Amino acid sequence: RRHSHYSHIRTKKDRNRKRNLRKPDLVSAAEVRNVRRMLPYA
Repeated sequence: RRHSHYSHIRTKKDRNRKRNLRKPDLVSAAEVRNVRRMLPYA
């Protein structure tokens, strides 16, 4: 999934932070059930 805070006010974030926010993020084990419930064909 995408990282949060990537598209909002990027002028204050340094280049390295924005590059790391571009990479995909893992869903934590606690949130897997909620994410699966939101995805229709998961």
